[in-house]
Amino acid sequence: MSVTIYENLLDELLLEQCYAYSIDQYDLKSFQIENRIHWDQNLVKDSRSIYSHFMPTSCDLYQRISEAILEKTGQGVSSIIFYYAMPQSHICWHNDADYDSAISIYLNRNWSPNYGGLFLYKMDKKLHAVLPTINTAVLQKDGVWHGTSATTIDSPIRLSIQIFCKQKQDVHKQGFLIFSNKEKERERLPSPPPNLFK
Repeated sequence: MSVTIYENLLDELLLEQCYAYSIDQYDLKSFQIENRIHWDQNLVKDSRSIYSHFMPTSCDLYQRISEAILEKTGQGVSSIIFYYAMPQSHICWHNDADYDSAISIYLNRNWSPNYGGLFLYKMDKKLHAVLPTINTAVLQKDGVWHGTSATTIDSPIRLSIQIFCKQKQDVHKQGFLIFSNKEKERERLPSPPPNLFK
């Protein structure tokens, strides 16, 4: 098991493209997964919503991200998912057992420690925390136990890219389902007020 933290993982242009894509998909409400409906409840507990957009492999940006990840980390990409964690959301402890490794890249331009939303992981009997500052990335391999602390009620939407590498089995067999009524789910989502992403 190992954890590697990268500062400024993506080059400036690619980072801006990822940020713009993330905001565009939120504005379109282009989500396939919502944690409280589709995730194992042991991951969710009392968390508020976390929405997920699966980037199509045919997207040119998918290819550019994959190439950057391979060059910088040596990891082959299985899937790229954009997460939108609402205020008062969190992810309980888990170890991504379906994958050899996973990478989190953070996209919020300004993230205060007072917002919460820290990436937490256990290593060598110690608890570690990473602040999700823009373009910081966390690579964790071989079943590291990790989670995220709760975001505060006044936090921005926490934006991240979740990249899963070397898939061991189909995660859709582990209780994850695609929305059966996307339009109904999209109607539930509020439009973000100005500067909500910060």
